[in-house]
Amino acid sequence: MFFDADLGDEPPPAWAASIDQLRFRGSRVLEEFVFLHRASATLIPADLIENVEPARLPVIMRWIARMAGILDPDGKAPVDMRRTFLGRRREARAGVEHMLAWRPQRVILAHGRCYPDHAEAELHRAFRWTGLPTATPLVSFRRRSVRAQGLGGMAAQGHLGGIHFTGGLP
Repeated sequence: MFFDADLGDEPPPAWAASIDQLRFRGSRVLEEFVFLHRASATLIPADLIENVEPARLPVIMRWIARMAGILDPDGKAPVDMRRTFLGRRREARAGVEHMLAWRPQRVILAHGRCYPDHAEAELHRAFRWTGLPTATPLVSFRRRSVRAQGLGGMAAQGHLGGIHFTGGLP
């Protein structure tokens, strides 16, 4: 994609018929733009969610990504970006609510594993730092583990048919 002008609150005429855009406000130092391709119901949140797969990183980078809070399956904005929203979470939450109103079906990320389905639940999980109410439970299956989010602040742990289960909200 090539940009030859600054983006604003409304999408440029060149793509306004097929792509919605949102200026995500609230940060003291940056503004991100979020896009929705209407025909495919695909959300593109730029750097607002990073979901880096640990197995693809060298050990030292895995540690750094964990400290930033961007490891799959719990990707979100890195901690340094989230801190730029201090005192302005309400503005960020309004942006997330706008994204949710679009009813996206999938999310394409610039950094890490994308979300091919359950987009709304993933957005609720990834943006819980804004104070957004928890959505319905999200369960992600991994080879030997299940991780559940959205248990209303309750934590659960156990085994189910050889599958290790952990869940709850941090």
